[in-house]
Formats: sequence, structure tokens, C-alpha cells
Amino acid sequence: MSNGGNPNPNPGVQLPAWILEMIACVFAWAVLFGFIACYTVPIYHCWREASATVDAKVDETPKPAGTIPNQTELYVYISTALSGLIGAVVAMIFSVQVPTTPQGGRMQIVSLTLQKTFAISLALTWKQWLALGYVVGYLLLGVVAIVTSLVAPGHSAMVQNFALIVFGVILAIVQKLFSV
Repeated sequence: MSNGGNPNPNPGVQLPAWILEMIACVFAWAVLFGFIACYTVPIYHCWREASATVDAKVDETPKPAGTIPNQTELYVYISTALSGLIGAVVAMIFSVQVPTTPQGGRMQIVSLTLQKTFAISLALTWKQWLALGYVVGYLLLGVVAIVTSLVAPGHSAMVQNFALIVFGVILAIVQKLFSV
């Protein structure tokens, strides 16, 4: 049976595009805030345990390192999935095509790329603001995870794995900026 060229396989159930876009926007922001919450808690506990270890050394009273509360297998799985999704979006945002035949050489490419990167307008669409939120949230939390892994190592494998992944994304972004 033909549905008259309608791409929707179930023509009886249709929602306007703006409603679908609004729902997607709510989910996208929820993913970003969920990701931030999932990694902020273990990072906080790493710093707390690291300071407890320092306090124990000062007091000469041994205190057990303990585990991070509520870091179940499901928690790690969800956090890793959110990290992967947001990391993929950030990597996609930064994969800018560089001109193959630059007229002014390497420095002109770097200059043009920096101008494009830092020329943020107040007239951004909601999708651009969301993309900016993903980039800032992921990279900021990633840098905190890197510092946490360096200063308070050994407290959370999840934080250390995230730090290594973000470090790789940062290296790829920098490499892309300077590649010709």
C-alpha cells in the first residue's frame, strides 16, 4: 500500500517538526547536565580522598582510601556512554576543513582558524549555544579530570580514563589547528 510519497512509514502519527526539535533540545541539554553531574561527583571524591590522605600523613593516623560512593557498574557505564557521546560531538565540532592550497602559508591558516574560532556572535542559534555548551562543558570538566588524575591519582579509574580520553581529544584539536 502506498502512503502518497510521505517519508513517515506511519502517516497516522506525526508531530510538527518544531515539537520534535524542542524535545531533542531538552534531551540534548539533559545529556550535557547529566554528563557534568556524573563526572563532577567522582572528581570531587578524588580530591576529598586525596586531602584525607594528606591529613592522615600529617596526623600520622592511617585512614583508608575507600571507594567513591555510588560508583556502581551501571553508573560507570552511563557516565562512559555520556562521555563518549559528548566527546564525539566535540570532536565533530572541531573537525574543521583546512584549505588545501593556502595563499599566505601556514601562519595565515592559523590566523584564519583562530579568527573563526574566537569570533563568537551573540546571534547564535540555540543549536550553536548547545554546541558551545558541549564544548565548554566537556573540555572544562576534562581539564579538571586531567589535573585530578595528576594530583590525586589512583582514586578513580573512571576519572583517569576520562582524563586520558579528553587529553587525546585535546591533542587532536591542537594537531588539527596546526596541520596543513
